[in-house]
Amino acid sequence: VRPDSVVIAETDSMTQMTIFGSEGNDEYYFRYSKMYAPDALSKVDEHARSWNFSLPLLNAEKGRVEWELLCTDLHLGWSVPLEESGRTHLHHAFSIGLELLQVRATLPSRRDAFAMGLGIDYNTMSQHTGQMWLKRDGQLDTAPYPEASRSHRSHISYGTLSLPVQYRHKFGNTWVSLAAIPTLNLRPVVSNSYKLDNKEYKYKFKHLPYKDFGMSFRLGVRYKGHSGIYLQYTPTELFDAPAPARYQMLTIGVLL
Repeated sequence: VRPDSVVIAETDSMTQMTIFGSEGNDEYYFRYSKMYAPDALSKVDEHARSWNFSLPLLNAEKGRVEWELLCTDLHLGWSVPLEESGRTHLHHAFSIGLELLQVRATLPSRRDAFAMGLGIDYNTMSQHTGQMWLKRDGQLDTAPYPEASRSHRSHISYGTLSLPVQYRHKFGNTWVSLAAIPTLNLRPVVSNSYKLDNKEYKYKFKHLPYKDFGMSFRLGVRYKGHSGIYLQYTPTELFDAPAPARYQMLTIGVLL
């Protein structure tokens, strides 16, 4: 745990030990109380910061691996295309995700750790090129907006399940992580809207052909185990040729 401070109080009827703070978590709190009575009662009170529910599976003794089960982070990212293989120019892309579960093994050095997790993400990408995405003959395609229409909006949204495999190292008070993230893509949906003659028109297209699997690589930096930033490269595309929306993405975001 490597606490910031430990306070032990002892009376004729009770011994109490309180731990404040731990390595990488200034908000960690642990209290153990032992009553001296015929019906002796022991009480443990513990809590840590949000998004980090640590359940040690082995004691963190010197020379031993420390195993933890965690709910680790919420992340928000903004993406730009590094390569556009399709016929449309991507205006912007956004993602929000949560790593639901992570199993982490911290090595005896307490500066190196390996982890594997399970995450879920929601992704959306939009284009404003005078064209809208749509489904034609069962395939993703594009078409121009109606003449004299305005307030154009065309975007593709989809979910992903991920299994990130991560290595991280501590430099002073900063944790740096590298992760390979295989993903399972979940049913993209095209949503379009525009206004014409003071009326708003909205359309959705589902059941599009897409690639089931993808891969991303992430570099993350956290200071003292709190919020951080990440850079992610996704070389795989969501759609096969000749779909007009094929992008290799670079994402920068925040870890909460």
